[in-house]
Amino acid sequence: MIPNTDYVVVGSGLTGAVVAHCLRAANREVVIIEKRDHIAGLCYDKIHKPSGYRYHVHGPHAFRTQSTVMWNWLNSLVKFYPFKLRIKTLIDEEFLVWPPSRAIIKEMCEGQANFTFTGIPANFEEASLSKMPYKVYSKFVKPYTEKQWGIPANKLWVGLSGRFQVRDDDADINLFSHRYQGLPMTGFTGLVEALIKDIPVIFNYDFKYKENQTCFNKKLVYTGAIDEFFEYKLGQLGYRGMSHETKYYEDGAKHKHTVPIYNFPSSNPKYIRSIDWEHWQSPETSHENTKDKALISYGFPKKPTSSDEFAYPILIKKNTDLLEKYQNYAKEKNSSVVFCGRLADFRYYDMNHAIARGLGIAQEILQKDYKGPVLADGKI
Repeated sequence: MIPNTDYVVVGSGLTGAVVAHCLRAANREVVIIEKRDHIAGLCYDKIHKPSGYRYHVHGPHAFRTQSTVMWNWLNSLVKFYPFKLRIKTLIDEEFLVWPPSRAIIKEMCEGQANFTFTGIPANFEEASLSKMPYKVYSKFVKPYTEKQWGIPANKLWVGLSGRFQVRDDDADINLFSHRYQGLPMTGFTGLVEALIKDIPVIFNYDFKYKENQTCFNKKLVYTGAIDEFFEYKLGQLGYRGMSHETKYYEDGAKHKHTVPIYNFPSSNPKYIRSIDWEHWQSPETSHENTKDKALISYGFPKKPTSSDEFAYPILIKKNTDLLEKYQNYAKEKNSSVVFCGRLADFRYYDMNHAIARGLGIAQEILQKDYKGPVLADGKI
């Protein structure tokens, strides 16, 4: 039973935790409802006991932001150490840097690196082909994308292609170019713990609005799937899931990666990526006793069988049209319920965007009483 409270936040992922933190900082009464048995949502991490490595249970998360305000605020909660994500993709039995550089593209295309598509792209495939020739796209992008999403690349949202850029500098093999990049010393679980310090959390509670309409006096902040909130009344949105299998190898040498993540675009193996957690550890942490071992996680794309497995909103027209109907329906039904977060907004948020969304919602709720950081326009 949820105690009657002024503000109830459903979900303790980054967006929900940030909203709850800001409410508490403004001396508001708030309680968090969590469906899982742990905080931090999909960015939950923990220590693997045999190795001592911290690993991300639900898949890898690398924080980055352009905002000095956001970076300084987060570091006031927990200290971050530098970490720049690097990825290699298995192409024709060779691991090549992802995303490819213009030099690699020219080499693969024997000097003919003309773009395949010109004009205004209408979908992910056309947008990708405006950045590279089809030969490169067909090896690096198309098979990986369709393995990840389970649908043809030409059906996906055009904006999804903005998640990668062809590299101009062949020597720069970092995936991102953000000004600030790093990982929390205490992990993302530690970051969320710092955010929701002194806020009560009710675990293992599958929140149903019909059963809990009177549990809050002022606002309900809901970060779960918006279609599930309304019991799929208008239909079900499409999501993609990802299961992870983590293995500890005593004979680690042959399993170690040269970069934190390897991608596998082809249909074999079944996993789409492998993560070597040795690369993710704080430089201040000694792992001398496990230097010959390896802790590797494997990610398997899947169709979710329950909302617990919703990870990636599938951004195709059918879903975005249905989302608009749910958003309009939500406005009509109850103005005291606020929807935010990757699932509630049905948006492919990165961590910086999830945090910024939480700060924005807190500002809207608290108005003049808001005491949190204010992000400069465009600086996320």
